[in-house]
Amino acid sequence: VFYASGDTGQGCLMKDLQPVYEPSLPGDIEHSLADISKAKEIGYDPEYDLEAGLKQTIASAQAL
Repeated sequence: VFYASGDTGQGCLMKDLQPVYEPSLPGDIEHSLADISKAKEIGYDPEYDLEAGLKQTIASAQAL
């Protein structure tokens, strides 16, 4: 299931999904504060935002 903070992905998957949280495994990242602001400072310009990227990924997978 694809989801982002505060979003269970139903907007992209068009299904009423609820995340299932399992105990963490060794090596799992417990906290992530992903931020691309420094990458943007050196010229990184993403072509897709998260929602657009998920929609394209899901459409590609469904076409298989």
